Amino acid sequence: MNKENTNKIEKIECIKLDEILKSLFTVSNKVLINMINTIFHENYSIKDTTITQETPEFTILQNNVLKSDLILELKSKKKT
Repeated sequence: MNKENTNKIEKIECIKLDEILKSLFTVSNKVLINMINTIFHENYSIKDTTITQETPEFTILQNNVLKSDLILELKSKKKT
């Protein structure tokens, strides 16, 4: 296999991995809250926290657009 083909395969695999990771954020709020609590050492309550997916684009100076993969807003009545 030549280098060009290897690069194409690696790119496809990266895209698939990215899609898989993005899908994890939409599986369930319970899974997402548990993951956020673990990664960021937080204690968001599953029952009292709502998650909203925000628009992942911002217009900044001179009409440049800043894009993000994912922006989440968490609202919680209380942490556990």
